[in-house]
Order: sequence, then C-alpha cells, then structure tokens
Amino acid sequence: MIKRFSVYCGLVAAVLLQACRPDTASSFSHQYFDMNGLLKSQEQQLQGYSIQKNSTLDGHTDTQTLPADWSKEFDLFKEIDLNKPSWQGGFRVESTPNQVCYFAENQNINVKKLCVTYSSKHLPAHVWAQIAEDNMLYTSGREMHLYFDTTQTQTILRAYGMSGFQKVLLKDTMRYKVQAVLVGKKP
Repeated sequence: MIKRFSVYCGLVAAVLLQACRPDTASSFSHQYFDMNGLLKSQEQQLQGYSIQKNSTLDGHTDTQTLPADWSKEFDLFKEIDLNKPSWQGGFRVESTPNQVCYFAENQNINVKKLCVTYSSKHLPAHVWAQIAEDNMLYTSGREMHLYFDTTQTQTILRAYGMSGFQKVLLKDTMRYKVQAVLVGKKP
C-alpha cells in the first residue's frame, strides 16, 4: 500500500513539474530581426538558382559558377540570428525610418552588430553583420552582407558576401573574402 502511494505521489509530482515548465516553443517570441525566418523563405524561393562565387584566401582568388545548396550557403548566416534564448535582452536597438541596428551589450555575444536596411515597402534590402570572437586559441572577425531585390510583396536575394580574418595561436593571420552573385535559374 505504501509502495503504491509512493509511486502515485511520484507520478503526480512529475505531471505537475511538467505542467509548470514553460513551453519554450510557444512562449518564445522573436524580440529581434528574424534572420532564420528570412533565410528559410529565401531557401524556398531560390531553388534552382546558380551562383557565381569569387573566393580569396590570403591573396589567391578563385572564381566558380555552380548550382547552390542554399542550406549550406546560409550556414554561416544562420549564426547571426539574434533570437537565441541566451541572447534575449542582450542588444541595444537603434532605428531610423528605413534601418534598424542591433548592438551587442554583452561581450560574450559574438555578433557585435547587425543592421537591417529596409526598402520603401519595409522589406529587407540589405543585412550587414559584424562578428568577433577572441579566446586563448584564436581571434577572428568578419563582416557579412546580404543584398536583396524587393518587389511589392517579396524580397529575393541578389548577392551576398563576407570578409574577415582568423589568427590562430602560433600561426599567421589568414584573411579571406567571398562574394557571390545569383546568375540565374537552371532551365
């Protein structure tokens, strides 16, 4: 009888604890610009497009035209999504009628600045981010850009790029630059 009562109390406690836990999926809102939402919509719109990519690493340049795997192309841009739960409240916001900029107020946040410039239809026309990381093993910094064409109702990526450096302990500084332009949809 006591064993049954203990099991019953344990189940009731588990149910109550589960019920009191906040539902992160429904209670979480986007306090800042929804970068991941923008990138997801672009992945769908850009299926079939190719890109011409110019890459420079320590002064050596390579140019290629290739079909784009947008999920992979956007991987680094997904890192600049400011709506991570641990970053909530970590940015100062400054805005004008056509631009919103977010400035990190916590040194542990690697996205130091994100600016979104809007078209006259209040759709993203340009997204710019500045990222910096510094620890005992390496120091790195980069700037990232997304350029969009806008119509009355939608935004579509036109070009993107990033440039930066990485300095690893006991090694030379590596500098890189990548610029990509959409060149058309495959037939």
